[in-house]
Amino acid sequence: MPRSTIGKKRHRLTLRQPPSVPAPDASGEDLGAYTSVATRWAEVEPLAGRELWAAQQVQADVTHTVTLRYYAGLGPKWELLWGTRTLRVESVLNPGERHGTTDMVLLCKEQV
Repeated sequence: MPRSTIGKKRHRLTLRQPPSVPAPDASGEDLGAYTSVATRWAEVEPLAGRELWAAQQVQADVTHTVTLRYYAGLGPKWELLWGTRTLRVESVLNPGERHGTTDMVLLCKEQV
């Protein structure tokens, strides 16, 4: 994967960290508050066809890929606010395993 392609990163996202101490309700669902920690430019792509099938082999229900510059600590269960839409990070791919020097690719599920 080539180094960052700044021109493709035209979507503004707010990165939201999950609560550090979850507060589950009676059904076990986490009800803690997310915290906005950063705003970043990214490339957001909906998945379709073959890409969707391939991504769902890694993580079921993936609907979008998001490519952004490496952000330390970003992981599964984080949320990305994209306008009025919310994407939940399901999986994080770090091509080349070169932390801090390349893009990271997030497999996300849109929350409805």
